[in-house]
Amino acid sequence: MKSALNFLSEWAQGEAWKIHVLKEVWTKSAIDTSRLLGEVMYLLNNQQQLETAVTIETEQTDETVLVINEIRNPRNINALSNDVHFSLGKNLNVFYGENGSGKSSYVRIFRKLADNYFTNEKHLAIIPNVYAESTITDDYSQTVEVRCSVNGTETYETIYINEPHPLLSKLNVFDSDSVLPLINSDLSFSVLPKGFEMFQKVSDQLDALRREASQIIEREKIKQSALFEDSSFDSLRNDLDKIMKEVSQSRNLKTYLDTHYPRSERYDEVISRLEKEIRELESSNPRDKVKILSAQKTKLESIKHSIEQMAVTLSGENIGKINELIDEYERKIDEERSFNEAFRRSIAFLEVINDEWFAFIQAGKKYYDSVHISQVMEGAPCM
Repeated sequence: MKSALNFLSEWAQGEAWKIHVLKEVWTKSAIDTSRLLGEVMYLLNNQQQLETAVTIETEQTDETVLVINEIRNPRNINALSNDVHFSLGKNLNVFYGENGSGKSSYVRIFRKLADNYFTNEKHLAIIPNVYAESTITDDYSQTVEVRCSVNGTETYETIYINEPHPLLSKLNVFDSDSVLPLINSDLSFSVLPKGFEMFQKVSDQLDALRREASQIIEREKIKQSALFEDSSFDSLRNDLDKIMKEVSQSRNLKTYLDTHYPRSERYDEVISRLEKEIRELESSNPRDKVKILSAQKTKLESIKHSIEQMAVTLSGENIGKINELIDEYERKIDEERSFNEAFRRSIAFLEVINDEWFAFIQAGKKYYDSVHISQVMEGAPCM
């Protein structure tokens, strides 16, 4: 049976950013999502190759069929009486009783016998029988008699629980920390290994990366929209884009500007012509046209006044200020271009995450199906 890591490693195979995310989830209890997002975007942009996600041990499955049929005569094991004995069924066995009746003692016996178990229980020690008279015996050996069948052959022997047993040590002991017990609709009992939680952890981390990327994109949009809040810059943007597209060489710029943006030095003549048009139109009262022409006249008068002032006060300082304004605008253009590029990269990463989502969910379902056993059967391999 494949483990959760087998499936996740197949999902991450060959893609550095997936391998890196899986390693982070597997090796760290707390993850800085902002830092991880930066590392993931670096791997996406640089196409860097990483080694296999995590090292997975591949061992041959032990085909031995071991069934414990009976346990009896526990000696020096917690408060269990020496004459206790019970038989085990072939499928599910339930230990029940009042507090202090010894339920946990049986579980500890199995844990002592087995090499393979996972638990958060901190106190696994089995003390000698606290109710026995110390004068009865000085032998505190902890033993239990076990009747079991190995590949159909029945054996009966006394087991020292503090010494490794060649067969019983191969048991797999699960508790509520390593399995999720499930009751199916037909009241049968299933066991889902906790490895499925690895899928949930990776899923949650991908969600966190997606949210972090979306927040970055929103912040970049806000910064981008603030670049051209000044209407004077905004009104020039389309013209500048058009000029940069149509003029490939700087030596052609002046000719292009003279052709498409001609300048007139005779402002007085233009103002006089506008005044005449305004007077003619006022008689017929086309209000909108009068407003437009009046605005043009005001703008031209302002330009004329500015040029007259510049002609008088033209100096190196004024030229320097003009150059500073030009430089400032060029910086605004470069800044916007940089934000556009960062925005494009962020969008690309979000698309990659979304493209992988369906494949990842399919992998999780495949893993669940591989371990969804509705009924535990005798002789079936232990999970």
